[in-house]
Amino acid sequence: MNNKKTTLILLFLILILGCFLRFYKLGSIPPGPEWDEASVGYNAYSIAQTGRDEWGNKLPLIFPAFGDYKNPLYIYLTAGVVKLFGLNIATTRFINTLTGSLLILVWFFIADLIFKNKKISLLTAFLLAVSPFGIYYSRIAGDGMMLSVFLIGAGLLAELYFLKTKRLLLCIISILLLILSMFSYNLARIVSPLLMLAVFIINFISVKTNRRWFVIPLVIFLLALFIIYKQSAISLSSRFQYVGIFGQKKGVVLQINEFRDHDKNNLLSKIFHNKVTFFGITLSSNYLAMFSSDFLVNFKHQTDVSESFWPPLHLILLPFYYLGLIFLISKIAGSRNRRERLSYLLLLILILVAPISSAITEGGSGKRDLAALGTWEILSAYAAVYLLGRKKLLTTIVIIILAVNLYAYFKFFYYTYPRDYGQIYAARENKICGLEKQNYSRFDYFIVPRKIDNVSYIFPLFCQQYSPLKYRQERQFTTKDGWFIVNRFDKYLFVDDTTAKDLAGLKLKNKTVAVFMNADERNLFVLQPKKLRFIPVLPVLKYNDVSLYMFSMKL
Repeated sequence: MNNKKTTLILLFLILILGCFLRFYKLGSIPPGPEWDEASVGYNAYSIAQTGRDEWGNKLPLIFPAFGDYKNPLYIYLTAGVVKLFGLNIATTRFINTLTGSLLILVWFFIADLIFKNKKISLLTAFLLAVSPFGIYYSRIAGDGMMLSVFLIGAGLLAELYFLKTKRLLLCIISILLLILSMFSYNLARIVSPLLMLAVFIINFISVKTNRRWFVIPLVIFLLALFIIYKQSAISLSSRFQYVGIFGQKKGVVLQINEFRDHDKNNLLSKIFHNKVTFFGITLSSNYLAMFSSDFLVNFKHQTDVSESFWPPLHLILLPFYYLGLIFLISKIAGSRNRRERLSYLLLLILILVAPISSAITEGGSGKRDLAALGTWEILSAYAAVYLLGRKKLLTTIVIIILAVNLYAYFKFFYYTYPRDYGQIYAARENKICGLEKQNYSRFDYFIVPRKIDNVSYIFPLFCQQYSPLKYRQERQFTTKDGWFIVNRFDKYLFVDDTTAKDLAGLKLKNKTVAVFMNADERNLFVLQPKKLRFIPVLPVLKYNDVSLYMFSMKL
């Protein structure tokens, strides 16, 4: 295994495997696009075509999108791909898939620099290549989750090389990569500043060089923080109110009020039932949960497209992960080599700060703990190589169990998952969009009720690659609670309901209209029967377990 050529061949094969698992049927597994992917893709398309986002903002530092404000880096990189290869699901997902594949190389070199053992490095790369989280989150666009994780890993790698070579350029590259990660996905806005703080302290105190040199990366960091602060009208505090545990209507605050009301708001209740104690308990519980077997290996049904159905670790790896964490801590305490100790310490810091962005969200979140991707694998590989060594029988048993774990996962993700769980990837919205595209010339208007989806407008824009210039001229929209609600553009109308009153208010006299509604809604419709006819050749859809039909009307 010390043979350099053998190592390179094995690494190449692992990388090929990782790329295959990430790129295979990228446009159909998972199905899609889902809501965020369609938004990311269309905004990238709009940038590629006009230099402006869907709302007409020129090269924005943040994209308003639905009113959820998406970070810019992934969209700009995707715009380049879309410009070259067109807009579709695969091109929208490409950057995440590419960086998810390159992350395998990043962690190979991280393991090599920290442990200086090719067996650990290759096993780390292999485990990351077949990682359930590594595969899943590389195959959805979202807000550039895997891009952000890649940049964090690459920033850590550059810092490790700096500790080895003392070249200031590597320190600057490390800071720049960590800063870029903050413009890709919001978990990095928690993880990366903490990592950069650790890098500054470690380099300033421990590296024997001219300390004035560190002013350069410090200035870069402060400038980036200023840009992020000025980036959008949506503040960090309002973001926490939306996804975090700190909002006044979140479960923790409601629970505090309930306890206080029960105790009639007495002094003892105020002491024990307050935000400090409850938030402290909740944060600690959420944080520790990210290290628990319940998170690492247990299966949970998900209805959120941004959460994986499969846990991050294959079952056989769990004991190795825990042992690897113990071994790492003992290495830090026992190592006499300063550079080695600092390398171990940096890895431990990433392990400890990665769960924080998940801990501050209500109920915790797998996607917000993605910065830990790579740490699970390197610790498992470290312990496995250390424990198994030359124990061939035990090694064989572990390999067989891991192979069974991998078979179960691959069968689920590439066969069962797209067949049985595709409905959560906006299946009905994409089906409606396909019907609209297929029958575009037959109707004057298409009417879609918002009870199907509040952001249905994004799907015809995406699947028809609708002209951004034309869309910006035609659209009619309102805002509600900070969200943008598109009411119409071109032939598409989006309504709250499909009652006679709602449709009559659209003033579509003598127009042929396609309306999506269920059978009961059709029967309750108070127009003359001859004015409403069912088109039987079009497929039946589903929403909320109710059959959804496409009807034709003459209004």
